[in-house]
Amino acid sequence: ILRAETTGVIEAVSVKKGSKVSDNQLILKIDPAERVSKLKESTALLRQRKIEYKAALKLAKRGFRAETKLAEAQALLDRAKANLKSIQKDIERTRIVAPFEGILERRFVEKGAFVQVGDHLAQLVDLNPIYFIGAVSEAEIDKLALGMAATIKLKNNHVAKGKVHFLGSVADPETRTFKVEISIPNPTGIIKAGLTSHIKIQLKSIKAHFLSSSLLSLGDEGSLGVKAVNSDKKVKFFPVTILSDQSNGVWVHGLPETLSLITIGQGYVKAD
Repeated sequence: ILRAETTGVIEAVSVKKGSKVSDNQLILKIDPAERVSKLKESTALLRQRKIEYKAALKLAKRGFRAETKLAEAQALLDRAKANLKSIQKDIERTRIVAPFEGILERRFVEKGAFVQVGDHLAQLVDLNPIYFIGAVSEAEIDKLALGMAATIKLKNNHVAKGKVHFLGSVADPETRTFKVEISIPNPTGIIKAGLTSHIKIQLKSIKAHFLSSSLLSLGDEGSLGVKAVNSDKKVKFFPVTILSDQSNGVWVHGLPETLSLITIGQGYVKAD
């Protein structure tokens, strides 16, 4: 949101809504009005103060003027410089320019409108890159890291690739989820802000086994795992971590690459 930093009447509107603008391009102009005459006065006064200070400095060096008079001349010169700088800055603020390359989404004023300091003038949108915001559960947040590859799929089936740009550190008090932002390059602006999308993040590869959930049981210490027969023909309990739960089974991590699972009667055997 571009806001007015000075008061005045809008003198000119240079950009239409929806147009692309470049960095530092003029969007609106406020009538400088009496500022031009104040600039001329301030410039002339500064020239006078410089002459007066030089004269006071020469007299002080010869001993014909007290140091207090020289200090007074210096103070008047500094004040004139400050006044000139102030009016120059105020005139500069009458030119409303784009602080970055983007699209002029809205314009809140028209030519002839009177604006005051803080009034909204225009809304500028930067769509490159564009950020997609999602929520990750507390069970999944530790699996993510900045820079991970991500893919977004929009409702119109448009697919784009990007990276994890931000991971929240504080859970939402209502949903207990964490905020995640995906940065997507969007140089042509084809992806618009506010679209709904599905975000898919590529996690690190991990070895896993797909099992029927009926094979899972609790160990003596309450951990979740499976029972199997080891090379010594003895029953052993193998704790596992569930990676994904599906309708026809679960993906688990923590098992050896190969093992002999007990699939029938596991409830009647005890791990050695």
